[in-house]
Amino acid sequence: MDYTYVSDYVPKEFRNLVKCFFDDARLIEEYWRMVRIDTYRIRNIWLDDEEILHTAIHSFKQMINKLKKGKVHNPIAYFKGVLNKQISKAYCPDLCG
Repeated sequence: MDYTYVSDYVPKEFRNLVKCFFDDARLIEEYWRMVRIDTYRIRNIWLDDEEILHTAIHSFKQMINKLKKGKVHNPIAYFKGVLNKQISKAYCPDLCG
C-alpha cells in the first residue's frame, strides 16, 4: 500500500518527507513508531509534539544523507540511533543517558 494509506496518527509533515524516499504505508508508520518509542518517556514533560516532529524530521534527513552515501545497512535502526542521540543531546542530557 502506498503513502495514502498511512494512519492519521503520523504527522503529515513527517509522512510527506518519508514518502519521497519510501512510498510504503507500513514503512512510514514504522519510522514514526520508532519516534514514539524513543520519546515515550519524555513526551509532554520536556518535549512537545512540535519539537518531537522537528527532531524526527532532522534525524530522518541525516539518515537519508548517510543512506545515499552507502554507509547505512539498516535504515530504520540507523534512524532510531540518530533520533535517540539528537533527543539525548539536545533535550535531556542528564536524564536520557
